[in-house]
Amino acid sequence: ITVLGLQIIGLMGGSVIIENVFNLQGIGSFFINAINVRDYPSVQGMVLFFAVTAMLVNLIIDTSYAFLDPRIRLS
Repeated sequence: ITVLGLQIIGLMGGSVIIENVFNLQGIGSFFINAINVRDYPSVQGMVLFFAVTAMLVNLIIDTSYAFLDPRIRLS
């Protein structure tokens, strides 16, 4: 489960590279274009989006341990 969560977070970072290599339009290319034109509010928003998504994925993973392993209890 931990590896799955890390893969999801890695996919978000990899989308920036893949979209630039294959010239696709998406959240990664928007992020790179905002960096290139120095659109600081957009860059801050994207960094906040990636950080919040990573935190939510980690929260879901940590809480799923209690459901999958009965020896673990949530305090």
